Amino acid sequence: MLKGRVASALCLVPAAYVLGVAVFALYNSHQYATALPQFLRYIAVPALLFAVLVGVAIFASRGTRVAVGSAGIAVLLALLAFEFVLQLSAFSAISGLIATPNIERIKAEGVIHGLPPSGTPKKLSRLLGVTTLADGIVSGIPGERVLLCGVGGHQVIYRADRYGFRNPDTAYDRPVGTMFLGDSFVEGICLPDGRDLVGRFRAAHPDTVGIGIRGAGPLLELAMLGRFGPVIRPKRVVVVFYEGNDWENLDHELRRPWLVPALGDKPDFGPAIMPAATIDRTRPILSQWFATRPPGALAVVRGAHIPRNLLALHQTWTQLGLGYPKAAPELPEYDHILKRAKAIAAGWGGEIVLAYVPQTSRLIGLFPSQFVFDQVRDKVRAATTANGIPMIDLTPAILRSPSPISLYGGDGHLGETGAELAAKSIDAAITERQRL
Repeated sequence: MLKGRVASALCLVPAAYVLGVAVFALYNSHQYATALPQFLRYIAVPALLFAVLVGVAIFASRGTRVAVGSAGIAVLLALLAFEFVLQLSAFSAISGLIATPNIERIKAEGVIHGLPPSGTPKKLSRLLGVTTLADGIVSGIPGERVLLCGVGGHQVIYRADRYGFRNPDTAYDRPVGTMFLGDSFVEGICLPDGRDLVGRFRAAHPDTVGIGIRGAGPLLELAMLGRFGPVIRPKRVVVVFYEGNDWENLDHELRRPWLVPALGDKPDFGPAIMPAATIDRTRPILSQWFATRPPGALAVVRGAHIPRNLLALHQTWTQLGLGYPKAAPELPEYDHILKRAKAIAAGWGGEIVLAYVPQTSRLIGLFPSQFVFDQVRDKVRAATTANGIPMIDLTPAILRSPSPISLYGGDGHLGETGAELAAKSIDAAITERQRL
């Protein structure tokens, strides 16, 4: 009798695991049950496996229960061990991305009044108690040295231009032909000067600037365009959309009351040159950020949701091509953002072009999963088409590379070769459009 119960318990261990997957997905049904692929992957299949394993535990012979249960536990333990190794690699990449040296080194480098690696304008606005779009922080701190990230003990530092972005200030001494607009992909996270996307494009087109800052999403980028675009007046604005988080970032930004007015017809975007009083108000906060010890290992583990990802076998399923992204919600505001962006650029005779950067999860996997990631791309393509905005999809060019994943760094951003490929692809697409 006891042996029979043990045999059944062996089956119930993997059954409990797959049940947990289905329950979590049902609890977050707006992310995992609103699109058919996610529903099948995270709810239907785990529920079926649970039913099969419970059925074996109840109705199968003891020998079958022992064999199925032991095999299930062995597979689960092997997958968890493999996931642990992958999460160690992810932990290393994240730690490097947000690492900061000690306070004495920070003072010596003169970066204490710039945004730290883990700092964003949205976070700074929240701490400043911003309530209006005109007062919102939508850039870095002008003229300050910025510690962008630390990788392998080597820091990437740049001096922000007059508007708070990563450009030589002399870039504005001539008319600007191309202005890249976006998040950390435009800022060139963890890449040396000249080897990032904007730097590569600028090498061929000196009249190029990048208006990009970490943590930005489409709504914040619209605010950036409205504030700086009419002053810079570029001939062309290349909006860089990152598949991995821009749609989700927009969903979050729509919940920030001070940002929502950017969707209006004639909002007050605020001054392009950050007021001295605002800069003074940021300094105690920035100094406190740097004075605070960098996140320890435990804080990084919690912040990156590593325990949850470990149990969910996140990296393992991604490597297999079964790590489906959350279902992309309907966000009609995105269409309006593009419409407003186009109207703003038209105010000085400029045009909007969108460059679409695929996420790394699309590029790997034993099983094909491109169709799942197309959920976001299809929404972006529909919005650009509806507004008559050209879309440069970098996905085909990246997939044609012998090793697409090698074009990205361990943190999921473009590496040096990826930035070079992206710059050349965007340049070629723009040149081709000009010929037509």
